[in-house]
Amino acid sequence: MADALSVLGKQVKAQDHDRYLTLVFAPAALREDLFALAAFNQELARTAERVSEPLLGEMRFAWWRDAVEAMAAEGRMPEHPVAQALHPLVAEGRLAADPLLEMIEARRRDLDAEPFATLEALTRYAAETAGRLNRLSACLLDVPDEGQELAEDLGTAWGLLGQLRSFETWRRSGRLWLPQSLLDAAGLSRGQVLDPPEALNLAPLAKPLAKAAEVLLSAAKQRQPSLPKGKASPFLLGTLARGYLRQLSECGFELADPRFALLPPGRIFHLTWSLLKRRW
Repeated sequence: MADALSVLGKQVKAQDHDRYLTLVFAPAALREDLFALAAFNQELARTAERVSEPLLGEMRFAWWRDAVEAMAAEGRMPEHPVAQALHPLVAEGRLAADPLLEMIEARRRDLDAEPFATLEALTRYAAETAGRLNRLSACLLDVPDEGQELAEDLGTAWGLLGQLRSFETWRRSGRLWLPQSLLDAAGLSRGQVLDPPEALNLAPLAKPLAKAAEVLLSAAKQRQPSLPKGKASPFLLGTLARGYLRQLSECGFELADPRFALLPPGRIFHLTWSLLKRRW
């Protein structure tokens, strides 16, 4: 499989292996389109870690806004592999420009090192980034509107879990995005969490986010218990999300537990089994 992958396929596999695993179950004819969309998301998501100051990040996001607007207006595209791959999807009307522009705007929040004010604010961010990405993936697969809404909910849950999974990485860089309201409720300051004593218990911060993700996953599964034939890829995130939730629970919701940084075992098996059962 690795030798057969395109440049964008290899990029997605290297930078977002979980999503890559779900995309390889998509129809072969649509896989490259999904890789292009996922690679676009990666370009946005990695901006904050690539730049040395917020102004450079703003310039990068402005570049992507100009590129997406050029796609919609059938303007001249820059020599960028992701932009070039995404261009026909927008120009042909298979992807609307507005949701892509909204994803860019939402990602500007990544340049702010301060916590989100509330869990609701963080959930909106997750919906506008990971949720929107998963909805657009479902759109490319021609999933009906209701299914696209469910895909967005699953993506939002995935985004909340992503905040937990990336906590240690961002903490080391001096960024803390877990909600201030949760810090206040736990009696913790931003400084305590960024430079913690060894015995600091972070479970009070992790449990509400994990619960919010579980609620979204359970509600989506009740509304659509079976995977749509040939269009299951966006919904397979639900299978992976439950694996990470189990792992977090086994770690006592302690974000600093090194076991939580490990990839859950048997991911490919669980995805294949979900697809065979058409249950996620």
